[in-house]
Order: sequence, then structure tokens, then C-alpha cells
Amino acid sequence: MTDYNRAFPMAARAANWVAIAAASIALLLLALLHVVSPEFDPSWRMISEYANGKHGWILSLMFAFWGISQLALLLGIWGRQGKARFRIGLIFLFLSGAGHGIRV
Repeated sequence: MTDYNRAFPMAARAANWVAIAAASIALLLLALLHVVSPEFDPSWRMISEYANGKHGWILSLMFAFWGISQLALLLGIWGRQGKARFRIGLIFLFLSGAGHGIRV
């Protein structure tokens, strides 16, 4: 496995910034969802129940940005030398990010 971060340092850095930005947007969208849908009490309701309300599109957008952040993080740390556990973690990170993209 080549060291992607050394071969393409600007791309890895940009991917890390995209991951941070997308995760921040996802968090802000989740907070917005709590504000615009007060009929769902977040203390005892699941986040997925917001999809049943009239602002379900915000939840879909939040999951899309969450998936983008995970895939961008994957690109940002791709190629790092690691043990088998690290590579297994990369596979799970990819599956999680791809799963959020499919959900939308």
C-alpha cells in the first residue's frame, strides 16, 4: 500500500477539511431539526422519527452530509501504514459512509 498522504499531501489535507466541514454541517442540521420540529422530544424519541414529520428532508440532508464526512475522512487517512485492525476499520468506515449515501 502506497502512502497516499505523502504522494498527495494537498489532496489528503483537503479531504480532511471536507470531512470536518461536512460533519459540522451535519451537526448543525441535526440541531436545526430539533428547533423546527418541536413536536418530537429528543430526550426519549429516536432521531429517525423526524423523518415522519414535515421536515424529514432535513434529516435526509443531515445523513447525506454525515456520509460525505465519513467518506472524506476515509480519503484523508487512506494509505497510512497500519495493522490489520486499521485496515478493517477503513473497511467499516467505507461501509458506514456508503450506507449513509444510499439511505438518501
